[in-house]
Amino acid sequence: MRKNWRPQDTLSSTLKGLATQLTEWNREVFGNLFGRKRRLWARLEGIQHSLAAGGPHYLRKLEMKLRAELDRTLDQIAVLWFQKSRVEQIKDGDRNTTYFHTSTVIRRRINRIESLRDPNGVWQVEPETIKKNGRSSF
Repeated sequence: MRKNWRPQDTLSSTLKGLATQLTEWNREVFGNLFGRKRRLWARLEGIQHSLAAGGPHYLRKLEMKLRAELDRTLDQIAVLWFQKSRVEQIKDGDRNTTYFHTSTVIRRRINRIESLRDPNGVWQVEPETIKKNGRSSF
């Protein structure tokens, strides 16, 4: 960032340049995660077929190495999706979006009290009973 920061340029052009640099960095460091996942799966399947047919034992070490790399790639994909969901949430805020509605419905379901056990140990599930007795001796 320091290398590409130009105080004489406008903030907009400086940020565009930074975005370009970050895109190139992402491509060089991470590459295409989904393509990498496909390639790793294909290589693992080939190695497993070879091992099943009595292939050389050194393929076991390669298989373990590829599995570890696949695990790292799958973790990176999970983080990517998490970050994308957070970006959308931040970008959309509380606007009237499907994501916002879905997250609200999920939160309401989690926070809803659907049953309470009374002092006699009996589970009460009727909303009126819960509402009436929820304030008293439950």
